[in-house]
Amino acid sequence: MSRLTKWQAKKIMREHDGNLPLEYSDITKLPKALTVEGYLDLIGTPIQELPIGLKVKEYLRLGCTQVTSLPNDLCVGGELDLSDTEIKEITSSAISVGILNCSNTPLEKLPDNLTVETLGANGTNLKELPKKLNIIYDLDISDTQISTIPEDISIGRDFSANRTLLEELPNIDFCGDVCLAETLIKTLPKNLTTINGNLDLEGTPIKTLRNILNVNGCLNLQRTQITALPDNLKVKGSLIINETPIKQLPNQLNVGELVISEEQLKSIEFPDDMVCGGYSADINVGMISGCVFRARHIYIAYRKDDHFGDLLMSLDDYAECIYKSKRTYTFY
Repeated sequence: MSRLTKWQAKKIMREHDGNLPLEYSDITKLPKALTVEGYLDLIGTPIQELPIGLKVKEYLRLGCTQVTSLPNDLCVGGELDLSDTEIKEITSSAISVGILNCSNTPLEKLPDNLTVETLGANGTNLKELPKKLNIIYDLDISDTQISTIPEDISIGRDFSANRTLLEELPNIDFCGDVCLAETLIKTLPKNLTTINGNLDLEGTPIKTLRNILNVNGCLNLQRTQITALPDNLKVKGSLIINETPIKQLPNQLNVGELVISEEQLKSIEFPDDMVCGGYSADINVGMISGCVFRARHIYIAYRKDDHFGDLLMSLDDYAECIYKSKRTYTFY
């Protein structure tokens, strides 16, 4: 069955609730103007091209195929999964897809005026984004060589650009998460005062938050060059400032949780009006085998010899660790 006829396709769809599961079959060709009421799965098949007039109402999976281009009139109602393909260019914005997943492909170019619900372009060979790109929900361009974001872009929700060459952001509205870890970001747009999700700036050369006053998720400033935070800063989730040169917290700081380093804990100045986790911070310092600290929703970042990555320890546990001299942890 290397060449699928319309009659054969309809028979398979009747048997599979409108779906066309052809993964790992020997299919090499599909009929023209094929409409699939459910999903079409072509993973691992020897197919080399898609037919003109193909319409798939749910998702289309092309992983591990030899398809190198897409028909201009392709219509996919759900996700178009191009991962693990050799597609280098999508030439026409006339294609209609919901979610476009081209992660970890050699993709080099997208068409101007492209509109998709979600675009996953992380790990591709993209060096620039097309003009008038309209993303209804989420955009992920992490681990690419992209260095600029066009001013005419539209992003409806989350934006991820971790480990890219970005140095600045355009003056556009960001409505969800903004993830910029390990980028070259040095400044944030003037109009950006509120982040409706998480703001991740870990490992960037940024030195100031500029006009940011409200973060409705987590604010990660670990390993940045920021030395001071603005007064009246509100962070609904975690404020992560370990491995930063911050020595004093701002007035009227309101955070859900605070993550700091051991060194900061010994030297940082806490404001009297600080609110942490909805409570007054209530920080008391004593001299019992070092220092004893009591505070709600404040954590110390540490590492354990047999654990890769960062862990957190509450101040209560930290105080007990110091008191009992259980130095089995490596603190920052």
